[in-house]
Amino acid sequence: MARDKVNSVLLPDGRVLVAGGIETLPDGGPCEIFDPEDPASGFQLGPNMKYIRAYHAAALLLPDGSVVMGGDPPRPNISGSPASIAYGAGFAVQTALPGSIAEVVLLRFAAVTHALNQNQRYVGCAITGRTATEVQANAPPNGNVAPPGWYLLLVVDHDRVPSEGVWVRLT
Repeated sequence: MARDKVNSVLLPDGRVLVAGGIETLPDGGPCEIFDPEDPASGFQLGPNMKYIRAYHAAALLLPDGSVVMGGDPPRPNISGSPASIAYGAGFAVQTALPGSIAEVVLLRFAAVTHALNQNQRYVGCAITGRTATEVQANAPPNGNVAPPGWYLLLVVDHDRVPSEGVWVRLT
C-alpha cells in the first residue's frame, strides 16, 4: 500500500492495524494487518476505508477492541491569486478543483487589546463564475464593508474545509 498518511494501532491480539489515507484513491485505500508473531505472512489486506484521511489523520483503539479512524479530507488550495484587489472589481483565484469551492473569503487580521478584538472581520466575496482552473469572485464594494488594507484570502469547499490563506491587499 502506498502510505501517504499512515496510522497504526496495536490491536488487542498483538497484531498491528496499518491504515493510510491515500489521497490519490477515492476511498483512501485498504487497511492492512501485520502479525509480528508471523512476519513471514507479511501484510494482510483488509477492507478499503470509506473516506480518505489526510490532514491530521489519526487512529484510535476503542475499549471494545474496534478502531476509529479520522482526519480531514484534503484541503482546497490556492495556486494563484492577485496581490491586490480593488473595491468592486472582479478577481480570480486559481485552484485545482474550482467546482468544489463554496466560498471565497477575505479575513482581516486581528488587533487585540484589553480582551477586545476591534479589527478582525469576515468578508464573503460573491462567486461570479468558474473555469476549469479558477473561481471568479467580486471584491467588496467599498471601505464601509471592508476597510482598505491587508486580508487573508481563503477558499472554502462545500464541506466547510478552508484552504491556507494568502495575503492580499484590498485597495
